[in-house]
Amino acid sequence: MSDLAVAVEHDPGNRGYRNQLDHAKRMEGSSSTVSTGSDDTNLNPVEQLKELKALLKENEQQPDVHRELAAVLGKQGKLKRAAKHLERAMALLPENLNVRMEYLVTLGKSGSLQAAIKLFAETIDEHPLSIRVLYVRTLLLVFV
Repeated sequence: MSDLAVAVEHDPGNRGYRNQLDHAKRMEGSSSTVSTGSDDTNLNPVEQLKELKALLKENEQQPDVHRELAAVLGKQGKLKRAAKHLERAMALLPENLNVRMEYLVTLGKSGSLQAAIKLFAETIDEHPLSIRVLYVRTLLLVFV
């Protein structure tokens, strides 16, 4: 049972938890996206944005919702807004290397290249043997 399902079980009257669990159930089994790993194929991007914003309004402390919102915004080319949500997700999950890498790539794509380079240098210092960090580093060396 997921942490969210346990939270709903312990506090069944909490509408925020229940909505998040319902959203998570809808997201299960859907196809992958570039940055967050899930996509609600039943909703168009406008509906996805509304649903995700409603979830954030209920609880701002949900890093996965920030990541989902960033993915939808990124697909729409709204990279600066996407980066802000990934920055928030990174603040909520400071040890999560995947969130950090998503954030720095989005920063670079949005035009904030210096900030992306600085964060990537810090990431290399902190995680020198991470496969994901080494992969991105190799890509940068080949393509830049």
